[in-house]
Amino acid sequence: MGAQPISKLEFAEPTIHVDWTGAFSRLENRKALTYWNSIRGDRQMPDRRDLSPRAMREFLTYVNLVDVRHCSNGVVEYEVALQGAHGAEVFGPLARRRFSAALSEVTARRLSECLDLVRDAGRPVRISSRVTGGGKFWLDSESLFAPLGEAGGVTAIMWVFVSWRADGAA
Repeated sequence: MGAQPISKLEFAEPTIHVDWTGAFSRLENRKALTYWNSIRGDRQMPDRRDLSPRAMREFLTYVNLVDVRHCSNGVVEYEVALQGAHGAEVFGPLARRRFSAALSEVTARRLSECLDLVRDAGRPVRISSRVTGGGKFWLDSESLFAPLGEAGGVTAIMWVFVSWRADGAA
């Protein structure tokens, strides 16, 4: 018998759980949503200029700011303008890099889909899933994706990413 060709192993991507109720399990995300609502006031969403690092100090290490870029060809691209220490620890450096250059194809697509949700809805969303990036497949995560902008639409997204060792992970 001849050698069998090596085949590519396929794996099922972890489920992305989408929750519009704001029922966060992680304290950092609950604090971030409370803060977002406090600076929003009676508007649909706060503007990026409303953010205060001092006011976010209890959860700042988990905060990432993502700019929404509308390209001339109609495509929307996302760029991390500010990356918190926790995100850098899990994913590596993302600030001022395209997702396609910094993340695997799967992770870049999944993250863009989550950002699309909040950009299109114009309201915060809770996302939870197993981490697929940075080779950290043993981590579970919960994120707040909250829109920032003005009446003209979403110009940035506050992404508060918290991860921890998954139960039963090797």
